[in-house]
Amino acid sequence: MSATSETVTAVSEKFQYGQQVKFEIVDVIHMFKTSKSLVQYAKTRHHGNILLMDDEIQYSTQDEHRYHEMLVSPVFDGPGKYKDILILGGGDGLAARTMYDTIGQQTINSVTIVDWDPEFVEFAKILPESGGALTDPRTLLVFEDALDFVKKGGRKYDAILMDLPDPDGVEMENLYRYILYALPPLCKQDCIVVSHVGPVSLDNHHPCWDFIRLFHDNMMETLEYPEITLNTRYIPSYAHEWAVMSAYMGRTYPQKDMNHNADIMAIYDSVLTGDPRGAYDGLP
Repeated sequence: MSATSETVTAVSEKFQYGQQVKFEIVDVIHMFKTSKSLVQYAKTRHHGNILLMDDEIQYSTQDEHRYHEMLVSPVFDGPGKYKDILILGGGDGLAARTMYDTIGQQTINSVTIVDWDPEFVEFAKILPESGGALTDPRTLLVFEDALDFVKKGGRKYDAILMDLPDPDGVEMENLYRYILYALPPLCKQDCIVVSHVGPVSLDNHHPCWDFIRLFHDNMMETLEYPEITLNTRYIPSYAHEWAVMSAYMGRTYPQKDMNHNADIMAIYDSVLTGDPRGAYDGLP
């Protein structure tokens, strides 16, 4: 691991989802390679500190709460009490931190984090935004490929969160689906499965909708026709409205409406039903 005070005018995220985001950098605080990836942690002009891995934005300290609250909210807003939680990915500890902070000290028995990069997780422990979640006595760290872990089966969980790299290509899309297919043996009777599914777009022909429709159908079939919700929130450092899909197994999903984006939901409904009209017409 090495740190540098060299000033960089800008750093660009890799081109994905039809755009490329560029950040103005004040200081590169850490930049190093693990056996798995290139890690860059930098102070930006207007986005707080950012973490990039292999030129893909992971989070900004200024707005990461928007993503992580959305990711864990189906669990704490859900109809059950979820005591044993599995997080696939999430080696930065931010999802676990949000879980501990939001659900409270008395409810959670354990949070198992499965991440394939122990060198990165060790680094994340020193970051203030991880909030001690990675060293919390209830946290179990497993350094393994997520697909290999779920294929082995074993312990069952009340809630499973997929906090993996973006599903931005065929390889990653297939990884999401293969992991989903392997999840049922790890699910307790009333388990909730939550996954971020990348961005959503007001362009109903954007390829993001193809994956969302496919992942929804895979959830329905694999998890035996659960109640499914889609929640979205704008994440400034991602320059996108981002989406989280949740499957509630064996329970009715919360009646609380967590998504007020009528335009996005109109397209989502049309994608699921195959209605070619798709585009939002502005009607309530």
